Amino acid sequence: MKKEDLYNSFDSILPNDEQKSRMLDGILNQNKNFTTVKRQKPKFVLVIVIVCLMTTTVIAVNTPAFQNLLEKISPDVAKFIEPIEEVCINQGIKMEVVATGRYDNMVKAYVTFQDLEGNRIGKGLNFFDYYSLTGTNYPSWGSCGCSIIDYDEENKKATILVEAENGTKFEGENLTFKVDNIFYDNKEYEDYEIGIDLTKLNHEPSYVNATEKQFMSWSYGELYSDGDSIPILKPHVKDIKFPDINTSMISNIGIIDGKLHVQIWRNKNFEGQGIDIYLKNSKGENVSCDTNVNFGIDKSGMPTSNSDYPSYSEFIFDIDTDKLDEYQLLGYFDTCKQIEGPWQVSFKAEDGKILEKTCNVNLGDVKVEEISINPFAISLRGKGINGTDLSNLDIEINTENDVVRDTKSNISWSSTRWLSERGKGFVSSYDIEKPIDLSLVKSITINGIDIPIE
Repeated sequence: MKKEDLYNSFDSILPNDEQKSRMLDGILNQNKNFTTVKRQKPKFVLVIVIVCLMTTTVIAVNTPAFQNLLEKISPDVAKFIEPIEEVCINQGIKMEVVATGRYDNMVKAYVTFQDLEGNRIGKGLNFFDYYSLTGTNYPSWGSCGCSIIDYDEENKKATILVEAENGTKFEGENLTFKVDNIFYDNKEYEDYEIGIDLTKLNHEPSYVNATEKQFMSWSYGELYSDGDSIPILKPHVKDIKFPDINTSMISNIGIIDGKLHVQIWRNKNFEGQGIDIYLKNSKGENVSCDTNVNFGIDKSGMPTSNSDYPSYSEFIFDIDTDKLDEYQLLGYFDTCKQIEGPWQVSFKAEDGKILEKTCNVNLGDVKVEEISINPFAISLRGKGINGTDLSNLDIEINTENDVVRDTKSNISWSSTRWLSERGKGFVSSYDIEKPIDLSLVKSITINGIDIPIE
């Protein structure tokens, strides 16, 4: 904190006689009241601690983390977030939840990551799926995403916006932001020459038969129909390494029933590694696989979907195996280094102001029964035919003097959640590109139907 900022904070404080007495007693009796102040710090820290307790808002607004954030975001957004500034340090990396805004079923949090020991935090910082924002009674959120909004090269610090949205409201809860793994030093290898002569492949390799139930859900392809027995190479018969990449290798390769199979083993200790195996024909064109199956293996060595991580990925090509001399086997690899955490911060986020309106708006296949507006988004709740497309509703916000807000064209659908497979309830959300002052809102128009907001 700068010296002048501290002076300004003191000038804004007017303690009463009782507060002055407690402050004086705290300074004169340090060991009695402040057992944590045994570190070698200046004695005026005691005064700052007492002042922080008395004037949380004044000090928080003047602390560097929140001040720095205000320089990186729009003033329109700054009006609707509050300072948090809770810190966690692990593995030499500092995570700080700087500020947050909580409205109805939505949370926006600004979080910084800074490397205190090296150069591991960069523009390519990623968490993949190893992060979460949860509440006391909500172990998980319906959707949660994050994006880097600023990178400070000099201080090796990245500022990240975390946006979470749930299908139901919540009130008066502590929130916890957690990151389990940090990934950095991303490298991409395109048209990586694997160096295998396809004409010399075994046409009778060892293989096992499996079904779709034994594969991970993100497997894809149309070579086999539901219920078909799918032949795949026996896992990990070979050990063909890639010179520049130590996170994966070819664990088997061969021809089964006239189709080229390439099986890749992935080291589960290295998460977040992307792999794609493809061919290049004599015309220089890339040929993608027709089917890709992902699986782990059980104790008996058989394929299983009940694995913590897909250790194997098999690429199957339906090509003329009599013309293998016309193809070259290539790969795309996306690699990164990994730091295991966790980093975790729990904090209290005050529920911001929202506007709510009960209504009965019939839109054909759905009926809107409740409208909720916060500075960043609009949520529609109601009932209707499960799966109805609500992405194309024409929504306008009407402000004071019955003037339609000039950014009405920038109200965009973000998601629709159906509350159960058989139920008819839904929540559909729409982002407002520029945050709006709720005191200006007079009504909302949906597909030409005007609903007053009282």
